[in-house]
Amino acid sequence: TIKTMLVSIQEVLPMVARDYPNKITGKQDTFYSKGYVLSDGLNTFYAEAVGNLAQRLEREPLNPSAFVNVEVSMNARSYENANHEKRYSTDIIIQRIGNI
Repeated sequence: TIKTMLVSIQEVLPMVARDYPNKITGKQDTFYSKGYVLSDGLNTFYAEAVGNLAQRLEREPLNPSAFVNVEVSMNARSYENANHEKRYSTDIIIQRIGNI
């Protein structure tokens, strides 16, 4: 599901870079992500920018005191934790974000 909304930035987390073996190329690659705590005035939520967008936002930070337009995709998933208990998570991925 893609959703567009006007939000304020509550917190900007540092960019994280994780190395992984790329199964397509067979080479070592790097996954980049940058987290944000956002609020639409009613709800506060964590969303993550990944890949090239995360790298661009690291180079060109948004004004954290301004409202921003954000387009996010949301995906609910289930997984099993270390104690073999079923858990659920909603991943919110930033597709586009910018100052208004």
